[in-house]
Amino acid sequence: MAHEKLKKIDETTVIESVSKTADPTDAAEQLALGNKYYNGEDVPQDYAKAAYWYTKAAEQGNAEAQCNLGICYSSGQGVQKNNIKAVYWVTKAAKQRYARAQFYLVFCYYIGDGVPRDYKKAVYWATKAAKQGYVPAQFQLGSFYKDGCNIPQNNRKAVYWFTKAAKQGNADAQFYLGYYYCGRLGVRQDYAKVVYWYTKAAEQGSSGAQYELGNCYNDGLGVPQDYTKAVYWYSKAAEQGNTNAQRELGNCYDKGQGVPQDNKKAAYWYTKAAEQEEYLNQLLKIGSKKNKT
Repeated sequence: MAHEKLKKIDETTVIESVSKTADPTDAAEQLALGNKYYNGEDVPQDYAKAAYWYTKAAEQGNAEAQCNLGICYSSGQGVQKNNIKAVYWVTKAAKQRYARAQFYLVFCYYIGDGVPRDYKKAVYWATKAAKQGYVPAQFQLGSFYKDGCNIPQNNRKAVYWFTKAAKQGNADAQFYLGYYYCGRLGVRQDYAKVVYWYTKAAEQGSSGAQYELGNCYNDGLGVPQDYTKAVYWYSKAAEQGNTNAQRELGNCYDKGQGVPQDNKKAAYWYTKAAEQEEYLNQLLKIGSKKNKT
């Protein structure tokens, strides 16, 4: 609470000081005013004015303003959309070790947005941001190594970076660690770690992790077999539309395993799963037709 109060005082001070002069010269004040206009905080939202003040601060070397200005050019907010200028300003910030900017460049180089496509540079900037502890970059770098997307696949490095992100609460990384510790892709099987990481992700709402955790309780892998807990986690995932969980939940009601036997509920969840599978099959058929034309 004390921190929030200080922040509000600082912001008020910035607005008051800016109002006293037509052209504040301090980069921090210019950035703060740009943020105010961008977010519509205490002033009417105005992307053009936000971009103006970001430019002022960016030209003085403020890394956050440079990144924000680049994003304005990327989205066309307050300025004419220009991906080349977006990369120019974001690169300025990235070279000052601004992790958010470094991560932004990952996708610019990966898809060739504003720069020629260059996978090595995508990995380079992901590594730079990841080493600073930037969670999205740590997860993305782990994904690069997991998939071997235009770089050599390296599961050891994938696990390393997923672990970094997972320890900071990234649910997707936690899910992948659970997957790896099942003994997949050369990683030593460890069901205690499987359950640990799936639980972490499941508690954050990952339907894939909830389904897999249900399997652990259903089969007694890493935990004592507990059909009631299996049903609990299958239900969590099924309610989010996870087809596999819906099918398993139907099985539980069909067999009376972890819940009282209930044909109606079994039929309900079997139908839910079947409807999704039929929908997916239809989408695949449509996609197949498009590819032929």
